Amino acid sequence: MRARLLVILSLLFLVTVGISAAEETPLLATWPTVNQTSIAFSYGGYLWTVPRTGGEARQLTTGGHETTPLYSPDGKWLASGRQKSSIHVRPAVVRRF
Repeated sequence: MRARLLVILSLLFLVTVGISAAEETPLLATWPTVNQTSIAFSYGGYLWTVPRTGGEARQLTTGGHETTPLYSPDGKWLASGRQKSSIHVRPAVVRRF
């Protein structure tokens, strides 16, 4: 009986530690690029931007296959690679109406 209780408590402890460690896993944003006001990066196959001053990141794409964002030298355009070696260029500032 004691051995069974010890095994159950040990398993509960290991599960709790595992869940805690999973919540602390850092997000791996890749291919950061900057312009005068924003930072763009790829995460999970989507493009995101965040103000250089900090704040909440905003998702730009929904296709799930965007990589390697790059701002134009003047910072007005944002290019990115897509699946099957195509390139997509969009205005760097996306306005919502």
